[in-house]
Order: sequence, then C-alpha cells, then structure tokens
Amino acid sequence: MTHPKFGIVIIDVWNGYHPHHGFMLDLIEHYVCTIGEMLDQLKDAKNPLVDIPIVLSCGKTDKWATGPHHMIWHRCMPGTNHRIVSNQQAEIINLLNSHNVSTVYFCGLSLPGCIDDRPVGLKAMREYFNVSVIADCTLDLFSPYKNPFDRINSMYRYMRRMEYSYVFSKDLIESYRGYSSDLRSL
Repeated sequence: MTHPKFGIVIIDVWNGYHPHHGFMLDLIEHYVCTIGEMLDQLKDAKNPLVDIPIVLSCGKTDKWATGPHHMIWHRCMPGTNHRIVSNQQAEIINLLNSHNVSTVYFCGLSLPGCIDDRPVGLKAMREYFNVSVIADCTLDLFSPYKNPFDRINSMYRYMRRMEYSYVFSKDLIESYRGYSSDLRSL
C-alpha cells in the first residue's frame, strides 16, 4: 500500500476545558465534530485501512484538561502502526518519517497558542516538514471576542499575519480521494 505524503497532527482537543471557556463550549464541540467528520471521511475515502499518519497530541495544561476528547480518541485508533497519541517530538517525527510524510496539517485548539507553540506544534515541526493549518478544524481560544464570528475572524487574521499556509477539511478530503492532485503532490 502506498503511503500518502501527508500526516495530520491534532493538538489539545480535550474532554474538558477551563471554566472561563464555558461560553464557548458549543463552538468547541462544533470544531471537535468537524475534526471527527474529517477523520471519518478520510478513513472512508479509500478503504478502512487508510494509512494517513495521524497524531493526537494533548499535553497536560491544567486540571480541567482531563484527557483527549473521546470522539477524537476513538477516531485516531491509537495502537495501529500509523496512529499515535503522543507529546514526544522524536516519536512523532519518527512516525511521520516512516510514512514518507512531507507535509503535516495541523488542527485543534488553539491557534494562536498550543498549535503554534507546543514542542510538536507548527513552529517546531516546520523545521522538519512543510506545515499547514486545517482552517475549519482550528479555533482561537485566546481571542478576547465572545462573538463566535469575531473569534473565527481573529484566527484567520492571525494566520494571514503569520503567513501560514492553510486548507479546508473538504479540500483535503477531496484531494485524498483523487479529485485533484494539488495536496497529494506536496
């Protein structure tokens, strides 16, 4: 089986969040469901044994971060040869290299924040891979805005300011299915 040339790193998608994020729980759940849907569609895109390397990285941040979100945990299928739950940069780089990954797509919470700054985050991993953000699977938890639309716009402004490459989950899925060669050729 030919391995795709991309992998996905999901950062800090938790079962629980700090109480000051309470007003955003519905929005957070929307993003968690979007990530889950993307993983389901990538799994079904070719066959049930799809071999896209996927990393779930949930570093312990505070007492409310009780563990990875159960929906994402189950979809990541930890324990297979191409899915791991880890915060260890060397382990993650080894997995991605063993699958000939050249591009890593990041999603989760938060950009800016953990997706940028974790040891397995975008800034650290761009030393080893081409990196990009899955924009519709990423949320800004640091924005001062309460309105979800302002919060989303804040994240897009940040991505533009940082000159980050980004894709949408539907484009990534279509590319993997072979509708276009844009992403597979990276």
